[in-house]
Amino acid sequence: MKKEHVVVPMLVSFVAGAVFLGVLAAPSAQAVSPPPVADPQLARALEEMRVNLQAARGIGCGSPRVFLSTEDLELALRSSAALSRDPRDLGRLLLTARLVRHVGRALADGTGERRLEEERLTDEDFRFLLGALEDRLARAAGELSSSTPRDYDPSRLRQFRGLGFDDALRTLFE
Repeated sequence: MKKEHVVVPMLVSFVAGAVFLGVLAAPSAQAVSPPPVADPQLARALEEMRVNLQAARGIGCGSPRVFLSTEDLELALRSSAALSRDPRDLGRLLLTARLVRHVGRALADGTGERRLEEERLTDEDFRFLLGALEDRLARAAGELSSSTPRDYDPSRLRQFRGLGFDDALRTLFE
């Protein structure tokens, strides 16, 4: 058999195999890249809540001050179509954002424990509330939440023991 008769079929099978592997690899490469967030304000608010959740771990741990921010959250609540579909839900979210802002100010000036007690919230209740807000923003943005209600210590919860995130937001101001 001549050398040309062997080389041509090998070259054709090599090219066909490379094309086949390229087709198989393409969908997985697309699945890795995250979908773009349609609402940049919502994305900023979600990132702000995730930073707040990290900061809130220091509440009650001897940390002198914990700084929280709600500017992007309040802007997103006012501008995001995904968050304003249900007016009653939007009202509850706005009230919760204001509560977080006021408690955040109290935590920054060293009166956080007193403010939490005035609201009948434990440190863990407040962290749970931040988790509920982050969960709601993540769902509106089409992302996964960074925590679940099971991530919080039920023995340290007062107001939200046994509740899910949506139930906690619903019952807070009723």
